[in-house]
Amino acid sequence: MQNDMCHKDYTAKILIADVCQLFREKMKQLIADNFHSIMIAEVSNEQGVLNEMSQHTFDVVILDIELSDEKGLQILQKIKNINPMIPVLVMSMFPIKQYEEFAFKAGAYCYLSKVNMANDLIPILMQLMAQERNKLF
Repeated sequence: MQNDMCHKDYTAKILIADVCQLFREKMKQLIADNFHSIMIAEVSNEQGVLNEMSQHTFDVVILDIELSDEKGLQILQKIKNINPMIPVLVMSMFPIKQYEEFAFKAGAYCYLSKVNMANDLIPILMQLMAQERNKLF
């Protein structure tokens, strides 16, 4: 990735919530390659998300739709009850058209396919970081 596209001057806290450790590691590496001062926490289940959210403030949550111990996107609603303004990026192996509408209705910032994660995640995070920087000034 080109250096001019990297936002290595902004500090943010991201929570990655995904059942697959290898996928969490891949996301962490992708984010670290593009952002310098990012603090990343990771969890593998719904209770982990709720514990982290109750103890720490995050700028973004990256949420695997399959993470929920309950049906569908109820975990997303719980996250929004804790912090209504937090952007939640919902990711899934399911086709976007299948769950996108449900994700938006539940309060997702966006819905991403895990298949295209390498291409789609960083531009969305860059957009979010730019919005956060603008709020600071």
